[in-house]
Amino acid sequence: MWAERQQLFTCAADASIKLWDCATWQEITTISVQDALPPAAANGGNSGGGRGGNRDKTPHTEGVVALVLCGPFLFAGFEGRFPPNPKVSVGMVRGWNLENPQAPPFEFPASDVMPFAHTMNVQALTVATDPTGNATLFSGSADGSIRYWQMDTATNQFKCRGVMEGHVRGVTRLKTFAVGGAPILASASVDSTIRLWDLATYQCVKVLSAEENGHTDAVMDLEFWVNGNETFLISGGLDCEIIVWGLTPPFQQLFKETQDSQVTALCGTQDAAQAPILLIGMADGTISVKELPSFAYKTTLGANLNHGHQDAVRRITTGPSNTFFSTGNDRKMLAWQITGDAASIQSK
Repeated sequence: MWAERQQLFTCAADASIKLWDCATWQEITTISVQDALPPAAANGGNSGGGRGGNRDKTPHTEGVVALVLCGPFLFAGFEGRFPPNPKVSVGMVRGWNLENPQAPPFEFPASDVMPFAHTMNVQALTVATDPTGNATLFSGSADGSIRYWQMDTATNQFKCRGVMEGHVRGVTRLKTFAVGGAPILASASVDSTIRLWDLATYQCVKVLSAEENGHTDAVMDLEFWVNGNETFLISGGLDCEIIVWGLTPPFQQLFKETQDSQVTALCGTQDAAQAPILLIGMADGTISVKELPSFAYKTTLGANLNHGHQDAVRRITTGPSNTFFSTGNDRKMLAWQITGDAASIQSK
């Protein structure tokens, strides 16, 4: 969400990024990420054979998966072509200065001998800014690694400053926040764990796993919720669980609730009375609305009554004037507006 202009960016498997006007709901422009692979091109294109030789057996590629906006800079994570062999895919990051759209985009090579960001698709991006205003970009990949990037003022290019390792399966989500003034990165993974990283040292300080009463399947999204002077981490995963974690040592699980479907997206926002609510996107295409901090169920936004999604919800983000936006595997972006207060809805 480009809040200053009330405009929204979306990305898709067709290797495009679109900018939308939240006032008119019209598309403003499209950025084509030329190196991104179209949905049937990764790993060599069609590979038919045997019975039904024309059947496409190529693994699905998601194209542009991750976006993050930091000031005038837009960054995208996507699956691109491996330069020595275009039939092989790698993870790439690209950035644009929106105040100078004619300038060439920023590229993110991991090193001189590795002219791409990761060995596999980049699935998550986030940015942390230090007190002096300097920004660090974090990229999470399907290869399980997290790289961090900073601007080299001598060359005016982004350089990889290090790799944060620990996840053994793909990174699905990255979020930054501060605990007691200390910057922390939270990473979610298909390996069912959440890792907390101290951004002063780039070291992992805690692993939230099944041994900590955590998730038993892929963790798909993370959200932070501030209640008074306390900050909590909320996670959702393919084990159908929503878990609330305390963010002061020993970082314990405080609450767990099983949902009706696999959890694929989370978004904390407010109702029309400025009371906190949690939006929970599901694999069945529904969005559940819950009151915070009670987690009382309020309503479900689904295709049967609200013209909602017909497939898994991918992302939910807040917009202006009590709106929020959801995207799904059905290739839809839906705009919703909250017009009432959650407290007036009888809990079920």
